[in-house]
Amino acid sequence: SEQKRVERWYYRKSPRSLDRVVLIHGGKVVAIEIERR
Repeated sequence: SEQKRVERWYYRKSPRSLDRVVLIHGGKVVAIEIERR
C-alpha cells in the first residue's frame, strides 16, 4: 500500500496576492483552484 495523502500547495505567483491551490492525492493532481484576493 502506498501512502495516501492529500497535500495542498499554496504559493503566490503574482505580487497581487494570487494564491494557487493544488490538491494532490496519491501523486495525482485532483483539483487546481486559483483564488484572487
